[in-house]
Amino acid sequence: MTKVTMNDLKNAHQSKQQLVPAIEALQKINAQSVGSVEAQEKIKSFSSWLQELSSKATDVISQGNSQYDSRPKELIQAANTRLHKIPDEILLRQKKSQFATEAYEAQVFDLKHKGFSSEQIAKIVDDPGSEIERNKTEIIELETEHKQILAFLADAPRFQLGLLKGTTLETFLIQELTV
Repeated sequence: MTKVTMNDLKNAHQSKQQLVPAIEALQKINAQSVGSVEAQEKIKSFSSWLQELSSKATDVISQGNSQYDSRPKELIQAANTRLHKIPDEILLRQKKSQFATEAYEAQVFDLKHKGFSSEQIAKIVDDPGSEIERNKTEIIELETEHKQILAFLADAPRFQLGLLKGTTLETFLIQELTV
């Protein structure tokens, strides 16, 4: 069975909104108002066809509701929690990089004023470049994770678990798949 997407659900609701009034209006037409039984039969046939479309839309809505009812609630809660923690983690890494750079520059400035040469300073003070690069890499990973979690949460009523692969929520995925 194919899972219903949010777009499928929206389309089904829109179909129902448009089809139901049309079907009801067509069903009120009698042979006298169109002048013949044959014309009324064509209208009934068309109305039946519209009813089939409406029934399909109803099935899509029911399936979407069923999917939503059986959604992974604990995983969604964990995703929401994680989603709100990521900006703080990104900010922390940005501040760590800023602090490392400022501390390095302050040490270099202080040692230069004390008469140390650039070569001597390079041996005394550790260049924060590797720490800054590590923080940049972690920020990119966190931004990617943020996008993946947003995609998962926006994927109602399906909530495809595969969208969370590679995130810190992967341990929840393993639990969800084994339950």
